[in-house]
Amino acid sequence: MASVELLMAVRNEHNKPSVFRHLLVIRLLNAWWVLTFFQPDEYFQALEPAWRMAFGEGSGAWITWEWKYQLRSSLHPALFAGVYTIADLVGKPLPVAARSWLLLAAPKATQAVFAAAGDWYTWQLAVKIYGADSSVSWFALFMSMFSPFQWYCSTRTFSNSLETTLTIAALNYFPWELLGEPKLTKENPKPSGGSILNTQGTLTNLRLSILLAAVAVLLRPTNVLIWATVVLATLTRPLFACSVLTPSTVLILLREALLCGALALTLSLASD
Repeated sequence: MASVELLMAVRNEHNKPSVFRHLLVIRLLNAWWVLTFFQPDEYFQALEPAWRMAFGEGSGAWITWEWKYQLRSSLHPALFAGVYTIADLVGKPLPVAARSWLLLAAPKATQAVFAAAGDWYTWQLAVKIYGADSSVSWFALFMSMFSPFQWYCSTRTFSNSLETTLTIAALNYFPWELLGEPKLTKENPKPSGGSILNTQGTLTNLRLSILLAAVAVLLRPTNVLIWATVVLATLTRPLFACSVLTPSTVLILLREALLCGALALTLSLASD
């Protein structure tokens, strides 16, 4: 049984790059397939301020009132401003028509990458929960790829679309072992007083999770409700079952939350 699980885990690692490439092709086709208008924020909360950041105040961008009062984080449009700047530099030697097409296509292609990453992390999160030998992970990937609403919205330049990808990635990196029970053996029948976060790989994943979650919250403050649920489930676990959560683990969680949260906030303030 263990050998089968190991074989499937190795196969999963081997399939990761190939699956992402296929997802990217599908989402690029998805991005060019969607030609309809859905909601103004697709433009006014991303591409219009990004255009102004890239090309200046006289560029003709439409800036809505909340940007003038700095009510939103600039991280999302700053990302697309970088995309516009790169596309403009690449397109300068090209004819006007080709350069215009490149400036239109660049944000679509960028958002397609984010959408593909969201699909990929959905698949990997399912693998983490159900195991590499389970068909559930492939069904989760299929449902993410071909959900009608995902197809309609994931390649649009909404902050919600990027928030979704960041949240799924953060959930994938989160050390769900914190909600598990300690592994006891005959040689060690009592739970250890140490922390499962002391291993470098687990600590790195925790930092990635918190950093991605912090950026998602900065983009969409209501995202904090998701993480409040995760934190509450983690901290109250010892009340209902035998838990790996120890005082040292709680201190590590608090330390990493403060450090990673401060880093994300610093990046946002610098961007603003």
